[in-house]
Amino acid sequence: MEKLHCDYYDFSLPWIKDKVPLVLIHGHGADGHSWFPQIPDFSKHFPVIVVDLPGCGKTPEPAGRITIEALAEAVHDSIRGLYTDKINVMGISLGGYVSIEFAARYADEVEKLVLLGTPHDFSPEIKDIFRATMKQYEQMSMEEIVVPKIDRAFGKLAPPEMRKFLVDDILKTAHSAYLRIGQAPIDYNPVPRYPHIRARTMIIAGELDHLGGPEEAVKLQAALPGAEVLVLKDTGHALNLENPEGMNQKTIDFLLARNAS
Repeated sequence: MEKLHCDYYDFSLPWIKDKVPLVLIHGHGADGHSWFPQIPDFSKHFPVIVVDLPGCGKTPEPAGRITIEALAEAVHDSIRGLYTDKINVMGISLGGYVSIEFAARYADEVEKLVLLGTPHDFSPEIKDIFRATMKQYEQMSMEEIVVPKIDRAFGKLAPPEMRKFLVDDILKTAHSAYLRIGQAPIDYNPVPRYPHIRARTMIIAGELDHLGGPEEAVKLQAALPGAEVLVLKDTGHALNLENPEGMNQKTIDFLLARNAS
């Protein structure tokens, strides 16, 4: 897989040394622009690397099968020259699975892991439903796919403008890329990877998230001993867009406390 498009932001104080960069990995069909509520706040404290996954944003759609394992490797290959020793990794939904695989595969390099709206795993029954849904999507336009999904992605806090932003952002993704990258989490089993993760972990869930909500956060916490959990009230799956006020500063505090016991 070719290298991914990356944007790099760093508005932190230059005389503060040994800052650990943070890579942000977006969810299914979106691109790096979906992190706009976090980038200004985060980049005041540490370098922020924002990737576009294959077929999303400015990264071309690759040939061949797309897997979570290949995505994690592509992220690593694309950003490895942007940090010297340690990296913090943060992902939402599908990007959470990529972050899990990254943190397991490159455990010596990952200091902190932040998972947003990320399910612990999918049961075989749920995977069958997802496969059938993806099959239906083959016959549907992107508008027919995306608009109903976005209505379910938010809780009670998102204004209409935010919903429109996410629709427009995902509609920039090609239909074929949307289907192919959407298959990756269905084919992935994160459970065997959890014991390989050594990074201190924070799990953030929207109270109203139908996919990676509080119940999934509790399961993740059990699989990742010592993980912190933050549940955002009245918030849905697209929690970084819907409720940055509830998560940004707490995430910054978690990442900057890297030397705490």
